[in-house]
Amino acid sequence: MSTELILHVVEEIPYQLAPLPTQTLRANASLTLHDYARHVARLNAAIKATLRQYWTPAPDEVVDHIEMEDWTEALEDWPVDQIRDVLRFWVMENPRRRPNYGNILEILKRRRGDAWVARRKQMRSASSPTIEEHRRG
Repeated sequence: MSTELILHVVEEIPYQLAPLPTQTLRANASLTLHDYARHVARLNAAIKATLRQYWTPAPDEVVDHIEMEDWTEALEDWPVDQIRDVLRFWVMENPRRRPNYGNILEILKRRRGDAWVARRKQMRSASSPTIEEHRRG
């Protein structure tokens, strides 16, 4: 879809859209433009594959484009493999509920937090002496 067509359709919307801030890349800041484009393409394919499993109203090209932009902006800083794992998890746990990017982002953050806590516990247990070592010490 051309940018001109999207702008024309957006101009026809009866209310005024607020300008959106641009997304600042963090995790993907070191990617080349080519690698970033490939990352976004893989991300969009994973999202579309998941969303097609759920009923949607008649397709609207402009709305689909805006929806994919929202998903991409929300998830582009995450590795695609992690996103795909969470999308699969969502489908298995919520077969009748279509996800939104907030659902997926919440699970990604929770998993990252759980992994961080597990690593901290492992580091503490590895670095702290056992009771026996402390008594001998």
